Amino acid sequence: MIRTGVTKIKNNSKLVNKYLNNIHVMNDELLGIDINVLEELLNDIDSWRTCCDELELKIKSHPQYYADKKPYEYDDENKELLIY
Repeated sequence: MIRTGVTKIKNNSKLVNKYLNNIHVMNDELLGIDINVLEELLNDIDSWRTCCDELELKIKSHPQYYADKKPYEYDDENKELLIY
């Protein structure tokens, strides 16, 4: 079976959602966990956040991301061109 980039992205996204949700539902158990483990989790969360920011930047810099959106709007009332 050939795995395309789309398949890899969808499957890995599902896995991230699954495991983050598993950690999220452990909310009540967090008080009983060693603080060192929680500090490691905070470091991981910071790394994930950085990775997510980089992915968001890559996606938003893709040429087709804004292709369907108008990059400008004309305000007839004030006779102004609004550029986003």
